[in-house]
Amino acid sequence: MIVLDAGAMVVLPADAGPVGTAVRARVTGEKIIAPYPIDAEAASALLGRHRGGKLTDAELDEAWDNYA
Repeated sequence: MIVLDAGAMVVLPADAGPVGTAVRARVTGEKIIAPYPIDAEAASALLGRHRGGKLTDAELDEAWDNYA
């Protein structure tokens, strides 16, 4: 069992680089749990990445769909 915080949860669907790859590899096959406010934190982090220019509109939509 792995407890994820919002930072790790966001890179799962939204980071195609080495960090996202490493997080996905670590959680593969594991039961994942997260604190109850994770949805609000993940939404905030994804929107922050979008506002910061790290995600396009399409990437944001895809990341949120994958998160959901």
